[in-house]
Amino acid sequence: MSPLWAYYVKVASLHDPTPGALRECIKNQHCWWCDRDGFKSLAGHTSRAHSITADDLRRMAVLFKHIPTCSIELSEEMRSRPQTTDNIPKLLSATKVNKRIMSEAGKASCRERLDKSRSPEQRKKAGQASALKTRKPHPCPACGKILPTSYPITCSPACRKVIRQRAQLLSAGTRGSMVRGRSKK
Repeated sequence: MSPLWAYYVKVASLHDPTPGALRECIKNQHCWWCDRDGFKSLAGHTSRAHSITADDLRRMAVLFKHIPTCSIELSEEMRSRPQTTDNIPKLLSATKVNKRIMSEAGKASCRERLDKSRSPEQRKKAGQASALKTRKPHPCPACGKILPTSYPITCSPACRKVIRQRAQLLSAGTRGSMVRGRSKK
C-alpha cells in the first residue's frame, strides 16, 4: 500500500464530530481535526488548514449565523474598534455596484426629465453620438464592399451564397483530409 493511499484511508476513517462536541470545541477555540487549541479565530484556522469554512463549521455545529466562531476576546476587540467615517470610502469602493434595472415607465420618466433640461442642439448631438456607437462599418466578407452598419453582414444574396459555398468547401476539405482519426501529411 502506497503512503498516499494510506493517508487517504486514514483521512476517510476520521468521522466528523457531533454537533455538541463541535460547539464545545468552538467555545474553547480547540480544533477537533488536528487537536490543537489557543486560536483567536477557529473558523480562520479551519478554513486555511482543513478547507472548512465558517459557514460549514456553523452548519456542522448546528449554530445560527449570528453566533461567533471566534474567541470572546477577538469578538470584544472587534466590537470596541472605533467605527469612523475613514473606513466608509474603503468599504464603498470594495463593494460591487449592481447595475440598476429600470422599468419602461421609469426610463420614460428619466427621458422626460432629461429632455426638459436639454436644448434641441444638445439632443441632436446626443442622438448622433448614440447612432455612431451602433453603426460599425465593415467590409463585405465576399466582395469587400464597405457596409455602413453592423447589420447585414453581407451586401447581397449573391455574396451570402459565396460565403456559404466557401464554408461547405472548408468543411468538406477538413473531413476529406482525415484518415482514421489522423490528418494526412
